[in-house]
Amino acid sequence: MKHYDDFPLDGTINQQIVCFHHLDKHHASPFHHHINHVELLLFLSGNVQFFSKKIVFKPHPFDLIIIPAGTWHRAYTLTATKYERIFINIQTTKIKELSTADTNLMQCFTKLPLKWDINVVHLDQTTANHFVNLCHQVIMMLGKNGFGVDINLNILQAELLLIANKAVHRKKAEEINPQPTKLQQLLDYIDTNLDHDLSLNHLANYFFLNPDYLNRYFRKEIGLSIHVYIKQSRLEKARRLLAEDETLSKTAQMCGYKNYSSFIRAFTETVGISPGKFRKLNIK
Repeated sequence: MKHYDDFPLDGTINQQIVCFHHLDKHHASPFHHHINHVELLLFLSGNVQFFSKKIVFKPHPFDLIIIPAGTWHRAYTLTATKYERIFINIQTTKIKELSTADTNLMQCFTKLPLKWDINVVHLDQTTANHFVNLCHQVIMMLGKNGFGVDINLNILQAELLLIANKAVHRKKAEEINPQPTKLQQLLDYIDTNLDHDLSLNHLANYFFLNPDYLNRYFRKEIGLSIHVYIKQSRLEKARRLLAEDETLSKTAQMCGYKNYSSFIRAFTETVGISPGKFRKLNIK
């Protein structure tokens, strides 16, 4: 994977580890998650909104965002100010291999603040610079072969994970607010009713809101329209059901698709392969 834009829209990562340092004037990642990988994202500069299903905030330089596997998230620029960040995705099985009986490197991803689905810690400049330097070494080594390369990569990954875990252990009282109550109620309702009518008019009636206001409010909070959010959530549920050996027709129905052809088209466009092929490749 040569560029972060090469990620499939559903966030699938086939490599054990990927690492990128990027600077963008305009950026709007799809709302996605990584099934078998965690992510460490060090924010360096820009005017950016970061969103997960539980937290929305504007990061400050040297904020380290610690994202567990399976956690939905996205970031998008609010102005043309250049957005710089460095991030690394590591397969969860690799982290378990690097951990010891005394040092569980997964802790920063599993011990989260109450009602949070990510961790956010602020690094001092020296630690942040060290984190960047380690990531640059990882980037240089990825794709290389030879004696000692695998050992060096393990050392670099362990050092990065130690930085994250030590920062979480030192973390003070929370400064980031969870989602606004109204937005959280919307997200919870949508996520538990993906097989039902989730039209804008239905949601507006259910929450006693004007449809136009509701759509504007949702987009303002997370940078996505309700329609796009619902589509992505339904397709993620479809991936999960197909991997559990559910039939295609039943999956379409359980994900709110009344039109089978629409389900096939939407799934293929987003995931990159047909739901039938996905099912054959991913049945557990």
